[in-house]
Amino acid sequence: MKGIIKQAITERERLQPGYSIGRRSTSDKTERQNARILDLSMLKDYVTKVLDFMSIDEREGHDDKRKWTYLWEVPVQNILGFVDEPTWVFMIEKQANWCIDNRDAVQPNGRWHVFAHEVDMITRHEVRKRTVGKDASGRPEVMEIEKPVEFLQVGIQLVDLNGERDLQYDMGRPTTKKDSFDPQLLKAMMKNAPQSSTGEYESKIVEQDKRLADQSDMIQKLQTENQKTNELMAALLSELQDLKGQRKLVSRSTTRKKSNAKE
Repeated sequence: MKGIIKQAITERERLQPGYSIGRRSTSDKTERQNARILDLSMLKDYVTKVLDFMSIDEREGHDDKRKWTYLWEVPVQNILGFVDEPTWVFMIEKQANWCIDNRDAVQPNGRWHVFAHEVDMITRHEVRKRTVGKDASGRPEVMEIEKPVEFLQVGIQLVDLNGERDLQYDMGRPTTKKDSFDPQLLKAMMKNAPQSSTGEYESKIVEQDKRLADQSDMIQKLQTENQKTNELMAALLSELQDLKGQRKLVSRSTTRKKSNAKE
């Protein structure tokens, strides 16, 4: 009977060439891949859709709360035609979640979420040096080549839904010291003070405002430096993880080669 079935299948394949497609073994099937994104507008649309989905539903009541902004720049030449839709969506979500985790590590007293976002394009001119020959004395001649590179800029703004104030750090640890007063509270207190014809209180207010402005500038600079340090540490950690992964792959491939050689 098996010979009859095989003969019938062979005859049917001759009459219907597409009959055997669904009966192929799994080893004969080729791996299917998702289509790569080739349209720049599609890249931008996915950024808007993903960040809109991750943003808070109600914007009212959060305008006066503290916010944090991060700029994500991606070279278009590295993603256009190289990533598919699931991969690009995953990259956007991963970057937004990284921003939230990063800010939550610096200011853990808040509840951070995506509040707003912007997408734009920018072109930068990169200058590369290339050796094109040698001069009469035998020295290499170097020519500078200017190449325009397009970047996809994504601005992500986070908001603290708890409405807390920024934590101040002393030697890397959060501190509860209050070395300065709130400027708005100080103005409200001085507004109810008795007026003087000589302008004594007004001069004190001006002097105090100047001191508060200087302190605010110093705090802002310290926060900016702390933010840069945190971002640098995060980048170094990611590079170390990538190096560890590469070393594991190299060690595995070396072990396989040795085992094959022994065989």
